[in-house]
Amino acid sequence: MTLLMHRVDPGNNAYRFYALSLEPTLFGDVALVRR
Repeated sequence: MTLLMHRVDPGNNAYRFYALSLEPTLFGDVALVRR
């Protein structure tokens, strides 16, 4: 599962892009990964 987000603030010249995903670990848990 992946969530893509972006934030735009032209007044501060800030353009941010985020990708969050849930990925399985080696031990069977789930980890939240930000890219």
